[in-house]
Amino acid sequence: MTSVPEPSESRSLIVQIASYNTNLQGSQGTPQDLVDWLAPTLSASHPREPPDIVAVGFQELLPLHLALTGLSQAVVAGRDELLRSQIEKHNSPAGEHTAYTLVAKIVNVGAALLIYARDHGVGQRICDVQTAWTSFGPAWVGNKGAVGVRFRISSEFGAGGGEVMTFVCAHLTAHAHNMKTRLEDWEHTVKTLLFPKTDRESTIADRSIYATSHLFVFGDTNSRLDVPMSDGHSLTHDDVVARISTSEGREQAKDWDQLRREIGLGNTFHGLREGEFWEFPPPYKYVIGEKSTFSTEALKAATHRNKTVVCATSASLLSTLAGYPLDSLKSRLQASRTPISVPRLAHLVWREEGLAGFFRGIWIPLMTISAVRAASFTIYTNSKNYFHDVQGLSRSKWTHVALSGASAGSISGALISFCGAPFELVKIRRQLEYSIAAEKGITVDKPPGNIDAVKDIFRQHGARGLYKGFKLHFVRDTAGTALYFMEYDALRLLLGRLPNGHQGATPTWFPLHYSMIPFFCGSIAGVTSWAIIYPLDVVKTKVQQRALAGIPPRGVFETFKRMLRGSDPNSPKPLLVGLTRLYQGLGVSAFRSILTHGMLWTFFDWVGNFIDDL
Repeated sequence: MTSVPEPSESRSLIVQIASYNTNLQGSQGTPQDLVDWLAPTLSASHPREPPDIVAVGFQELLPLHLALTGLSQAVVAGRDELLRSQIEKHNSPAGEHTAYTLVAKIVNVGAALLIYARDHGVGQRICDVQTAWTSFGPAWVGNKGAVGVRFRISSEFGAGGGEVMTFVCAHLTAHAHNMKTRLEDWEHTVKTLLFPKTDRESTIADRSIYATSHLFVFGDTNSRLDVPMSDGHSLTHDDVVARISTSEGREQAKDWDQLRREIGLGNTFHGLREGEFWEFPPPYKYVIGEKSTFSTEALKAATHRNKTVVCATSASLLSTLAGYPLDSLKSRLQASRTPISVPRLAHLVWREEGLAGFFRGIWIPLMTISAVRAASFTIYTNSKNYFHDVQGLSRSKWTHVALSGASAGSISGALISFCGAPFELVKIRRQLEYSIAAEKGITVDKPPGNIDAVKDIFRQHGARGLYKGFKLHFVRDTAGTALYFMEYDALRLLLGRLPNGHQGATPTWFPLHYSMIPFFCGSIAGVTSWAIIYPLDVVKTKVQQRALAGIPPRGVFETFKRMLRGSDPNSPKPLLVGLTRLYQGLGVSAFRSILTHGMLWTFFDWVGNFIDDL
C-alpha cells in the first residue's frame, strides 16, 4: 500500500499494488487463488480507508504456445470481473457499496496490468489514459517483458493540470546468474516502453515512463539472494530459509538482494526508491505432492504429472521404428521421375543398398520425431483443455469436440513446424541421396551420414538452407495436424469415449473389440488426413529435392502444374495421368499411416492406462 499526495487536496491518495506470477497455470488456476492472494491484503494493509487506486499485475499467464495465440486476453478478461468484485466486497462498509471502475487494462504475451479506481472519488478525475508494452528475452516474443499504464488525475473534474501517474508491471529474465541480463531488460524497458503524447502535451516525442509525477514499478524482477559464504556467513539452505521466514530476518538479509545491491551501486532503476520488501513474506513456487528426496512415490508422481510426454515419447519410438521403411519408400516414389511399383522399388533398394537402405537416416527422425511428438501432444493437450475448461466447449458434443481438436491441432502443427522442418529436410536429404547425386551428375560410392548431410546443406545454402521449402512445410503441418486431431477426437467420441477420457461402451454397430478402438481411430485419422494433404507433400518434396540438388527453383504452382499436366504446355498429359503421378506413392504412404498412427494411439492409450494404474 502506497500513499501519494492527492492533487489540490490535503488528504493523500491510497494506492494498493499487487503482483502475481501465476506460474503458467492458465486454465488450471482457480478463482479462489486470486481471492486468497488479494483479499487479505486489502483488508489488512489499510483497514480504515479503502484504496483510491488498485493496480494488479500478472506474469506468466499461460504456457508460451498458448499465450502467443492471444489467449492471455481471455484469461485476464475472466479475472477482471473477479478482481473487481473482490475489491468492492472487501472495501465496502456494512450496508454500503463502494464501487470501482476499470481505468485501463493492458495484456502482452505473458504479462498483464489492470488499474482500478474508486468510482465516487478519484475515478471521476482520471483522464488521458494510455497503455504501452514492450518485450525482451529470447526472440522478443513477449514471455518476458513489461506493460504500462499512464494517466492524469485532474485537479478538478474535467479540468486540465493535475498530476500524472505511471504504473509499470515487468517480468525480467530468470536465474541467479543472469543479473546482467536483468539490468539490460530494465534499460530496454526504459528506452522502449513509450506512451504517445496526448493533445495536452506539446512535445513531439513519445513520453517515457519517467515523464510522470509518480512512477510505480512492480512485478517479477527475478532478483535473487547472493548469500555470502565468507566473513562468518557460511549459511546452509535451512539457515537461509529460517532467516527469510520472519520480517526481522529478512531485514537483516536485505543487503544480500541482487537488485538492492545494483540500485545501491547506481547501476539500475535510477531515481526510484525500493519499497520495504522485507515486510512481506517471500514469493515461492511449489508442486503439491512433490518431495525433495527420491522415492518410488515421487517417481510415480512425476510420471503422472508428465503423463502426456511419457505416453507420446514411448509410443512414438515404437511406431516410428515400425513405419520408417515405408516412409523411406514413400520419399523415393515421390522423387522418382518414372513410374515404378512398390515391390520393384523395394527390390532395387534391397539389391543396391541392402537392409540399411530401408533405414537410412533413421536416427535423426527416431530421436527428433519422438521429441517433436511429445511437444506436439503436450501443446495439443494443453490447448484442447483450454478450449474446454476456459472457453466452455463441451466434451460430450460432437461439434465441440471436433472444433477443439481442430483448433488445438492447428496450434500444435504451426508451432512444431518451426522445429521439425530442418530435421525433415535432413531426412529427405538422406533418403534421396542417390537421386540428388544423379541430378548433380555424380556417383555416390558411400553416402554421407547425418552430420555430413547437415554440413553439406550448410556449405551450399547456409543456415537458411535448413528451411528450404518451409512455407509448404508450415501449411502442410498446420492443416494436416488440425485434420488429424479433429478426426481422431470426433471418432473416439462417436465410438464411446467418455468426457473424462476413458473408454465407455462401444456402439452395437461397431464390429471390433473395444481394445481396437485406438488403432482404428488413429489409422482412419492418419490415412484420411494424409490423403487430403498428400499432393502438397509431393510438391514440397519436389521443391526441396531441386533446392538440395542446386537446380534453379520453380514456384509452387508451376511445380504442381507440371506434375499434373506435364512439362510441355503444348502437349499436356491427360488429367488422370497427372493425378496418378501426383498421388504416386500414396499406397505405401497410406499403409505406413495405418500402421504408424494405429500403433501410436494404441501404445499411447496402453501407456496412459498403465500410468493411471500406478
